[in-house]
Amino acid sequence: MNGSSFSKFFGGIFAGVGIFTILVGAIVFVGTEEALPLFICGLIGFIFTCIGGGFIASAVFGKRKNKSICQNGTKYTGKIYGYTDDTSVLVNGQYRVNIKVHYFDKNGIEREAIIPTKF
Repeated sequence: MNGSSFSKFFGGIFAGVGIFTILVGAIVFVGTEEALPLFICGLIGFIFTCIGGGFIASAVFGKRKNKSICQNGTKYTGKIYGYTDDTSVLVNGQYRVNIKVHYFDKNGIEREAIIPTKF
């Protein structure tokens, strides 16, 4: 499950719980004399729906941004010069690996980039 699917899935769950809470609060507490339970259900439902909508929006706009970068970005040819350990994260007791790449930019200047491999 990639990040976009994860965000859509959990966003849908949060939004569903929020809408369900709002509907249950409306069905159970509308017509009663006390407004506090209805307000609390509505507030909790609204918060959950906003969080779920945020997850879904981040997945949709993130995917759109990645697609735009792939279509309109500048491509550079590079050569792998080595690997480095990403010491900020341990996975199964080992550091993740990053790739060290050298490339030439538009002005002919040699640059170095460290690209995370996520494994």
